[in-house]
Amino acid sequence: MILIFGTSITYGMWDKEGGWAERIKRLADQKTIDSKFENEVLVYPLGISGNNTDRLLKRFEIEVEARKSEEADLQIIIDIGINDSYYFNAEKRNCIPLENYKKNLLKIIDKSKRYTTDLIFVGLTPVDERVNPVPWEKEISFTIEAVKKYDEALKNLCKENNIPFIEILSKFLETDYKNLLADGLHPNTKGHELIYDEVITFLKEKNYI
Repeated sequence: MILIFGTSITYGMWDKEGGWAERIKRLADQKTIDSKFENEVLVYPLGISGNNTDRLLKRFEIEVEARKSEEADLQIIIDIGINDSYYFNAEKRNCIPLENYKKNLLKIIDKSKRYTTDLIFVGLTPVDERVNPVPWEKEISFTIEAVKKYDEALKNLCKENNIPFIEILSKFLETDYKNLLADGLHPNTKGHELIYDEVITFLKEKNYI
């Protein structure tokens, strides 16, 4: 069983194929069918728009408890941080200050260890000037500089705690990444495909799918 926690990007905005996490679910479903239901892998995409580490902590244990099974191994994938990084323009502060973000990540890791040793973090995706400020929420701004800082903090914390980290940001930045974003914040279909390719490669290497 795989639980995938995250944000609107994990949810699948704006991918006509449903998002990178939904693509993983579909692949797992097909593999289960192809095995004639002998090798069942359940995948639950649990992305919620606007989630940051504060909000994820409030729902994390409830979501896991509602789905865990004594019969199935559990893997937890977490894609969180982009909404922690955004900036309140009037208040001149990030939504979740960087140090609080790190503390929240440690709390998430601690909670995860109660259920599984198979915890994976997915790195952040980039943003561009179209969301500085955000057209549909002008009091906040996303910047690539902030995303890089929060992604680096996540990467370092994973290294310190021996937790797998799936690199995403650099994969986008190797390309003309604005063409992989639908609105400056959310990946488009090609952007979701890139994330899916990186995550599914890792999962296959670990024989989780």
